[in-house]
Formats: sequence, C-alpha cells, structure tokens
Amino acid sequence: MTGNEHERRRPGLWHGIGMQLRHPAGFGGSLMGRLMIFMNARPYSLAIEALAVQPEDTVLELGCGPGFGIARLARLAKRGEVIGIDVSDVMLRQARRRNRKAIGRGRVRLISGCFTRLPLCNENCDRILAVNVAYFFHPDGHEVREAWRVLKPGGRMVLYVTDRASMRRWPFASPESHLLHDADSLFLLLRNGGVPPESIAIRELSLPLGIRGLVAIINK
Repeated sequence: MTGNEHERRRPGLWHGIGMQLRHPAGFGGSLMGRLMIFMNARPYSLAIEALAVQPEDTVLELGCGPGFGIARLARLAKRGEVIGIDVSDVMLRQARRRNRKAIGRGRVRLISGCFTRLPLCNENCDRILAVNVAYFFHPDGHEVREAWRVLKPGGRMVLYVTDRASMRRWPFASPESHLLHDADSLFLLLRNGGVPPESIAIRELSLPLGIRGLVAIINK
C-alpha cells in the first residue's frame, strides 16, 4: 500500500482527533483539553526546565491549551507576567478556570488569537514557550518569525515537539493536521523564521514508552 492510499484509508475517528488537537472545539475539544494535561506533563517539565524562567520575567506561551503550563509558569515568574495565546475558545475557557486567581491578580493574561500576528509589541517577552504546537506552524516559519519579533534581546524561546519517528506510530498525526519534525526539519523551520543558526540548539530526548522528543532552545 502506498503512503497516499494509507492516508485515504485512515479512519475518520483518527482524523477527527488530529483536527481537534490542531483546533479544539465543542465537547470533543473540551475532552481533548483534559487529555492534553496528561499527555503533555513530561514534555512541559522538560521544556519549562530548559526555559529557565526568572521571577521578574514576562513569559509568553504559544498554544496555552487548558492552562496547565500557564499555571506552572506563573509560579516561576512570581513577580512578572505570564501571557497565554490560543486560537481555541474551548481551551481558553479551561485556562481561565484553571488560572482564575492569577488572572484576578493581574499576573496572567489570556488572549484569543493566532500565532502569525501576535498582539504584542516588538521585544516584549523575556521567555517564550511552545509545547507540541510547532506541528501546526507553516513551513515558511511565519509563526517563528513573529515569536522572534516579540522576544527581547537576551531572551530565550523553547519549542518542544515529539520526533517524527514516534509521531508516525500514532494514526491521528496525519498530513492534514500535523507537520511532523525531526531535528533537521525543526532546525530548518527555525531558520525559515529568521533565527540565526548560532542561536539554535536542539536536544534529543528519551521519554517513557520509547517516545523520542526534541527540545529546541533559541537564545536571542
């Protein structure tokens, strides 16, 4: 069977799950948000550790999802501000509930919007985090270019993705919903977004169940 034939035979359920991961909506999106907390726990730990958040930092999370990462970032940037942006209203509602107190204190701000036009000024953020969202970036690096624009000189951006070799084992990761990466393609994505090569370091990670991950650390 050819790759194209395999994609045509992909069950509708798996395709639907892939699209919900891309843009959670409705009841299915609400369930997906709860699942993301479990699925992303280890990647978040590794990515946030690499981000090295300082207490007074302004931190941006691209694709904040149900707000699990926002809560962890807010505990680290305890005298700063944490900004989350997501295209999904379902995810933002969950994130607001999870971070209600921090939002009320003005320490967390959640924004509905896309990554190709961030509603932030140039050089606004000390740290930028993106966990399992680079699958949904355009190969031309437009989203990366926007993130690079709002990152301060001396700031750091961290992207986590599961390696292509592991993602290919999961039937929801179809070409219609996910752009899969290995270390080389992730490096190319960052370069397409205008990041200088000397600013990029990519680490390969071994996770439970034989899953391979990639963490890209970008210093401006």
